[in-house]
Amino acid sequence: MASALSGVDRKLHWTDFTSVAAPPPITPPPAYPPAAMTDAEVNVRGLQLDVVWLGAPGPFYKIRDSLIVRVSLNPASWRLASLSTAPGPDQVWLLKHEQGHYDIHALLARDYYQRVRSMMDQPFTNPADAREQLSDHLDATLRRVEAMNRDYDATTWGG
Repeated sequence: MASALSGVDRKLHWTDFTSVAAPPPITPPPAYPPAAMTDAEVNVRGLQLDVVWLGAPGPFYKIRDSLIVRVSLNPASWRLASLSTAPGPDQVWLLKHEQGHYDIHALLARDYYQRVRSMMDQPFTNPADAREQLSDHLDATLRRVEAMNRDYDATTWGG
């Protein structure tokens, strides 16, 4: 199976969120009372290495073209039930805000996908080195997602 990236262009709707009477506990507690929470996920599968040369000075390994990166909205995403009585412009603003959180996940997942795809022609002499680089790239991407989401909230909520 060839590599694939999915879920990056998803447009959110309030029906995608579980309606709750009160926000679940959030750790650490936010500085503002949230009316909704977008919990996007980045799922990575299919990272495999193939031996491409066993002769001297090998062996050499390459990343198989089987990377699957999927961005999705976790069912744990929620919105307050009372939001349905909020003025229309407030609902539109908040949905756009939540879309921004999803888009941060999607764009950084796309960047990760493109980075790994660019490594597929690179020969590795040690499969452990390749796995470590792939793991480091994913860890860095997920840390960047967290940091950008914090910055996004601070900027858009005036925090």
